Amino acid sequence: MKVKKRSPSLLFLATEFRSISRINGLRKRLWSICAVAGFVLLAAHLSRCEVAWEIPRFDGWYNSLASPQRGAVGSHLVRLLPARFWDGVYQPIQEPQLPNPRALSRVLTQGPSGLPSIRNQTVLSLFFGYHVTFEIFDTRNPGCPPEFMNIPVPRGDPIFDPSSTGKVLLPSQRRQYALETGLSPSNPRSRYKSDYSNVNSVTAWIDGSSIYGPSSSWSDSLRSFSGGLLASGSERNMPRLESGRMFMWNAPDPSSGEHGPHGLYELGNAWANENMFTAAEGIIWFRYHNYVASKLHEKHPDWSDERLFQNARKTVVATFQNIVAYEWLPAYLGDKKLSTYPGYQKFVDPGVSPEFQVAAIRFGVTMAPPGVYMRNKTCHFRQIMNSDGRSFPAVRLCNSFWKRQNPNMKTSQDVDELLMGMASQISEREDHTVVEDLRDFMYGPLRFTRTDLVALTINRGRDFGLPTTQKSERLWLLKDISELYNGDISKLELFVGGLLESVDGPGPVFSAIILDQFERIRNGDRFWFENTQNGLFTDEEIQTIRNTTFHDVIVAVTSADAADIQENVFFWTNGDPCPQPTQLTASALQPCTNATNLITLMEAKQGS
Repeated sequence: MKVKKRSPSLLFLATEFRSISRINGLRKRLWSICAVAGFVLLAAHLSRCEVAWEIPRFDGWYNSLASPQRGAVGSHLVRLLPARFWDGVYQPIQEPQLPNPRALSRVLTQGPSGLPSIRNQTVLSLFFGYHVTFEIFDTRNPGCPPEFMNIPVPRGDPIFDPSSTGKVLLPSQRRQYALETGLSPSNPRSRYKSDYSNVNSVTAWIDGSSIYGPSSSWSDSLRSFSGGLLASGSERNMPRLESGRMFMWNAPDPSSGEHGPHGLYELGNAWANENMFTAAEGIIWFRYHNYVASKLHEKHPDWSDERLFQNARKTVVATFQNIVAYEWLPAYLGDKKLSTYPGYQKFVDPGVSPEFQVAAIRFGVTMAPPGVYMRNKTCHFRQIMNSDGRSFPAVRLCNSFWKRQNPNMKTSQDVDELLMGMASQISEREDHTVVEDLRDFMYGPLRFTRTDLVALTINRGRDFGLPTTQKSERLWLLKDISELYNGDISKLELFVGGLLESVDGPGPVFSAIILDQFERIRNGDRFWFENTQNGLFTDEEIQTIRNTTFHDVIVAVTSADAADIQENVFFWTNGDPCPQPTQLTASALQPCTNATNLITLMEAKQGS
């Protein structure tokens, strides 16, 4: 049978018809997509039209209009001094040129616990400061591909190598770095991009990223989208429990090996669940947002959810800025404080310096106690029940890392009692001694290990290429430290030297670095609450914010009345309510659990 061939013209018309049909179908789909996108954008625009000021982005972009990425998520750290690498660019200086970090840690920071703060700083001041660090930097993300800087444990170390194998390592990875850096030491823009440069995973601004998250999607996942509130869990005053849908870190519990997202809280700070004390700080600010939003709703019942949320957010962020800069920072630094606010300075870069992040602000580790009290408003200090039925006077720090369904922090009242306990408790002395909870029993990164936070900090300084300091020549008389550096003061590392010269608080070097950091963050922030040019607040509102203290925040959102905690919650002095029973020592508390598993040299080689 013969098949009749179509004429070329018919074939052409058929092909065109099919093409037109496909194009029309594609066009319809495109129009549908565009219509939906347009509706979303219109809805967003209309919601923004309810707000008369420029709403800051959650990721920090476009705070600086001249340099949009400045201070944003993913921005580089800003070096104050040239980097110090073995090859001038990338390779860290390690043994034998520098002492073993673990050996240095033991010589530098070993000592008794139970010595009170010289200035009566409270434990609340310490953990508030820890929350502040989460607000402005996060460089914990490991590099990709992974690079290891494991710390060899000296043979016979009583904690990590009691069998004297000489084969134990403390696992440590180099941190994420900007791919376009580490190419040449001769690049003239050395302060920013010439050498190996690390990346900040949160904003450098004090913009509430630890409260609302570092992105709009993170913030949206925390919201209830009703009444401007953040979403609550089973209790109105508690956030939701983690469901695995967010990017919250959930490392294993080193005391039990339990892991997974269950039993942790959803908060703006990805590391909030590291311990119950920082989680409590995050919960306070979660509550304060909902407190402010509820007050606004009472005053303006006709406002939309978006309008309530954004107005509450700007008030909460401004309050947080004020407390950090003008209440907590002077308490932390002693008699040193920020200069008078000069107004917005658009050319100032707020970028976090590695000198600040890896050395100066780490001074706070010396103030950490071995345990933390809990009390109620009638000054009854709570006994903490252990899993084996024994009771202790306080929560042990070393056994509080990454706890799931923590029995001491299940209810809103538990959070209240923890905050009141921290306000009554005096921190450890401001010196170079660090409690064993952080020196020997900090949680490790692999298989429920324990590690040494001080050794890791020293190692991290080498990873980041921190400079040396020769400001501590009078301290070079410390024979053990001098011997570890072979008597060469030019090798004295910034963290070690800065810690040694700090007596009743951060010493001159650390204080200068810390003040520089917070001045740059404040002065370079277009949305800083005192900047009258951004349209966020009136002069009267600015004064109200300046008069708000952390005491006011705690009283507003906990069961504590104004008289139940002292006015200045970062210090406890004679006559203040509810003095602590005694200065805590490690011997009075539940023992730290030992490392579940340690990595050996052979395992490290196999892993690499």
